[in-house]
Amino acid sequence: MLKPGKSTTFLFLALGGAVLALVAARVDLGAAAAAAASVGWGLAAIALFRLLPIGFDAAGWRALIPGRVPPNLHWIWLLRWIGESVNTLLPVAQVGGDVVRARLLRRPGKSGAPAAASVVADFTVGLAAQAAFALFVTLLLAVQVGGGTELAGTGFALAGAAVLFGLFYLAQRRGLIAGAARLLSRAVGARAAGFAASAREVDGAVRDLYGDRARVGACAAWRLAGWFVRAGEVLLIAHYLDLPMGIAGALVIEGMTHAVRSAAFLLPGALGAQEAGVVAVCVLLGLPAEAGLALALVKRLRELAVGLPGLLAWMVVERRRAGAAALAPTGGKGA
Repeated sequence: MLKPGKSTTFLFLALGGAVLALVAARVDLGAAAAAAASVGWGLAAIALFRLLPIGFDAAGWRALIPGRVPPNLHWIWLLRWIGESVNTLLPVAQVGGDVVRARLLRRPGKSGAPAAASVVADFTVGLAAQAAFALFVTLLLAVQVGGGTELAGTGFALAGAAVLFGLFYLAQRRGLIAGAARLLSRAVGARAAGFAASAREVDGAVRDLYGDRARVGACAAWRLAGWFVRAGEVLLIAHYLDLPMGIAGALVIEGMTHAVRSAAFLLPGALGAQEAGVVAVCVLLGLPAEAGLALALVKRLRELAVGLPGLLAWMVVERRRAGAAALAPTGGKGA
């Protein structure tokens, strides 16, 4: 018998699979799969390109990490890659990777509050940057295809998301993490007492970060730039699929794809929803549905090509940290 957590994951996975099957039933799946397969070794170039926006995100996160000497960019880039791989390929509601990178950033024997606060702030600023990018591409889509009920619905969704983001930000300023810790303490008792104390420390560190406008501004600039750079992936895929695609179309497809992915965060990997979103936007832009599905399939292949090595890197880093922790009492150096 499936446990509650596993059964819920299985249910959402089945739901995503059903949506994907529905999309495939309405599109010539054979033609789309053949087109996706024609990319061949071009997938390697597409996967390597993904490392560039990850670098932009890493630079944004690094700007928020306190300390006179920030960590090396290549280390933060590695942690961002691991976090994205976890969020993309594992059923963690697209936030588990953020927990992983916060834990990996924490130095052995040191408080985890600064690392956790930097991830919370980076996550929040990233949401704001994504919302700004989504607004931009919605206006761009309106210029491309004209107004319509679909765009009006998107506008209402963005307005609702802006309200929710504002409430989320205000809740952080008022001690969201400590409040969640208190609820957990009531549920599990004294076992969460230490967590509650750490949560208050994280809340304080988050407020301090938000008070540093230079750090937050630098993070926002890097994260917003990263969203525009991501459109290059769509241009690359379109090139290998021989699809007519301009920069404006690539921006719209990338922005709408991630908007759909964020809305469908309960579906593991946004399975089905992402494909449906890509197909719908491509059709709005005048491309065949088969071309849209082929593009979506290549995106999935890219996720595997980037994410699987990222998960392997996670295992290697965890093993090194475990080894360093075992050596520490006898004079070994921390990770």
